[in-house]
Formats: sequence, C-alpha cells, structure tokens
Amino acid sequence: MIGRKLIKLLKALNPEEFRKMRKIFQSPIYTNNPDHLKCYDALRRYYPKFKPLLLKKEVFFDKMWKGQSFDNWKLRNLFREFTRLTEDYLLLIEQREKVERKRQLTRIYGKRNLYDFFERETKSLLSDLEALPYRDKAYYLQKAVLNEAWYFHPLKDKYNTEDTSFENGMDNIDQYFVYAKLKYGIALASAKKILNISYQLRFLEVIERENKKGFIENNPLLKLFWWSLKLEETLETIEFATYEQLLFSSLPQLRKEDQKLLFFHGLNYVIRQANKGTTSFYLVIFEWHKKGIRYELLLEQGRMDTIHFSNSITYACKVKAYQWAFDFMQNHQQYLATENRVFILNYNLAKWHYYQKEFEQVIPLLLENKVPLAYEFTVRNLMIRVLFELFLKDVSYLELLHNKILNFDKYLRSTQKIPQDRIAPHQHHLRIVYKLSKLLMENQEKNLIRDWLLKELNESIPISGKDWLKEKAGELIIRTSFKK
Repeated sequence: MIGRKLIKLLKALNPEEFRKMRKIFQSPIYTNNPDHLKCYDALRRYYPKFKPLLLKKEVFFDKMWKGQSFDNWKLRNLFREFTRLTEDYLLLIEQREKVERKRQLTRIYGKRNLYDFFERETKSLLSDLEALPYRDKAYYLQKAVLNEAWYFHPLKDKYNTEDTSFENGMDNIDQYFVYAKLKYGIALASAKKILNISYQLRFLEVIERENKKGFIENNPLLKLFWWSLKLEETLETIEFATYEQLLFSSLPQLRKEDQKLLFFHGLNYVIRQANKGTTSFYLVIFEWHKKGIRYELLLEQGRMDTIHFSNSITYACKVKAYQWAFDFMQNHQQYLATENRVFILNYNLAKWHYYQKEFEQVIPLLLENKVPLAYEFTVRNLMIRVLFELFLKDVSYLELLHNKILNFDKYLRSTQKIPQDRIAPHQHHLRIVYKLSKLLMENQEKNLIRDWLLKELNESIPISGKDWLKEKAGELIIRTSFKK
C-alpha cells in the first residue's frame, strides 16, 4: 500500500475540506508541479475509504505516468511532497479560525517591530480570553505567553507605573504552574496504581503551603484539581458531596477534556469505596453514571466503552432500577463498537435477569455467543453463581455446577495469558463454592457451615466474589433446612 501517512491525513479531512483542498494544487503559491494536481485527482476517486487493494504502488504509478517503467523512488518522492502540502493545508485550515489568525498576526507584528499593531492585538487577545468561560490551564498559559511577549518587547515602556502586564504575567505563570502540576499529579497517581511505579511530583509541598494561604481556595477549578488529586492519592479525607456539588456546578467552565478527567477520578473514587464493602455508594455510583450520560461524559467520539456501558447497568440493578437499566440497554446499544456488540448486550441482559433472580433466563444468554478473552472470568463466575442459586432450589443442578467449577479451575491452571495474582482469587472462590455446595448437599448443620464460610472469608487471602459469598453466609442464618 502506498503513502500510509498521507492516507491517514486525507481520511482526517471532512468531505468539504477534501473538496476545497484541490485549490492548493491549483495555486502557484503552493506548488508549480502539475503532478501534484494530477495526484489529487487520482486519489479523489478513492476518498474517504482509500481501500488498500486499489492503492497498490504499480497500479497508482501507471495512473500517474502511463506507459513509463515503474520507478519506486519517483513515486515515493511524489508522496513525500504531497504529504507536506497536505500538512500545509491542515495548518491553513487552523489559521482560518479567527483567534488563531489573530495570534499569528500578533506574533508577526511583534517580530517585525510593528509595535502599535502588536500592542493593540495583544490587548484584544487578552480581552477575548477574559470573555471565555474557562479559567483553566490553557487560559492561564495563553495569558502568560501574551503578557510575557508584551512586557519583554524591546519597544515596551517598562517603567510605566500604570502598566500591570508584568504582575499579570507572573500571576498567570503561577496559576498555570499549579494547574499543570496538579493535572500531572492526578495522572501520575493513577499510573502508580496501575503500573506500580513511583513517580516524584516536585513542589507539591509548595502548592500545599500556598493552598493554606488561600491561593487555591479562591479558584474553584483549581480546588477541584486539588481535591481530585487527594481522592486519587487518598492522603486525606474530603467531603465527597462537596466535591460532587462543585464539579457539576463548574462543568460549563471546564473544557471537555478536564470535565472527563475530574468526572472519572470522582467516579473511580466512589467505585473504590463500594468495592471496599460500603454499599451505600451504589446509589452514588448509579447517579454518577446518569450524570455521565446526561453530560455526554461517557462517550468518546460517538462511542461508549463497554466498561461504562456494563457498569451503568450493574449499578442500576444493584439499586433495583431495573426498568432504567433495560431502557438504557435499548437506547445506548448503538454507541457500542460493532465488534462484540451482540455479546455485550446478551451478557448485560443476563446480568439484568440475574439481579432480578430470574436465573433460568441467564444461562441461554451466556451460552449464545463466543466469549471474548477479556470476559472469560466474568462470564464463568456469573454462570457458577447462577448454577449455585438454581442448585439451592433444585439439587439436580449440582452435577452441572461441579462440572463448571472443575472446568473453570482446569482453565485457570492451564492458561498462560493471565497473571497469577489475578488467577488465585478465582481459585479460592471456586474452592469455597465447591465445598459449600457439598456441605449443603450433605445437610450439615447450617450454623457450622456459616461459621466455616465466614472464617474462610475473613482470611487474608484474596477471594473473588467475596460480597456474594457473604450474602450466602447471611442466608444460611435464615435457611433452616436444605431439601434434597
């Protein structure tokens, strides 16, 4: 396939941009090589998909220079020049934006000592920034750059006591620095958990000291970043409801990138609390997912990650909002990637039935499609839970339950694709469920079974599905007999 980089650049253009691009190759300002226009016309028929089979080197060369012997260097040189012109066109598109054009002209005025124009445009750009809703990292950086260029211009009167560009520039730098440090700090704290690598975040103690002086307190968006870092590091306890209220009231003042950063760190925090056993956070998580949908924070380029899709349904079911969960599945399945979409829908519909204790309807849904590797553990665990629940009602399910447990255990012992620290909790879970079902089948004393189960769960070893097993232990207190 020819011109991989070029093809990616051309695919990034919308139809109108691609159509107008032809003018670049017609203009002597940009090129005097007629092959560039000919190349554009040859490529135009393949836009926007540019199917690789239609773009073989020899085929395209013949379209450009019919009758000539294939020359790979000549073709590569053409595409190198065409790629450069495409990049120039992308820059031109950006410069057409009013603000970007203004910035470029201001820099040009400054370099060419057109000071009157430079000063006027600098003031105008600063005024434009003030009119924006954002007071974030990009806002303070742009102000810092403008004030610095203005103050240090050789024709600037540096001894004008009424001028505040120097003080403003210093303040903007401070604000930008704190924003950048906190944003990096949040990312590093998150990476530390995932990669188990320690990163040094310098000057955090300086920010802490300035915070006590009110530097952060007076800026609500800086406060959000500061609290978000504390949520990630869990160095101190903050009033989460206050963070939540400030975040959602400040969304219009945040760019989408920062909205998502702060939203997901808050969401991950409450999920961590729920995973520790604080079930009161289930409703909080459910409400956060609803807000994530309302403000389109769960979407990325028109797609919804399967984790967000599944979690929305899981926590809706945990708080018994079954109709909401069903409606969500119906209305948002279009945002799932087509790959594995049917499986994701069936799996979540199976969960929906499971939470409503409609266990017989779960099994067909789990068996209907091939299970992706990423869901192998989840689906097998759900199947075992369902079979155990059915076994409690009908002992004829015991053999199937034991077969599924043994097959899962065999899979865990043979797989080399999963780290051992992820496998062990599932092995402990299988061992406990297997023994629990045998003890129940033998009609052992329920209090003794419960005591044994609670002792197992209180061990320091990691066990998957611990909350579900605790729930079963609680049911043993109520259950007085087990009918064979």
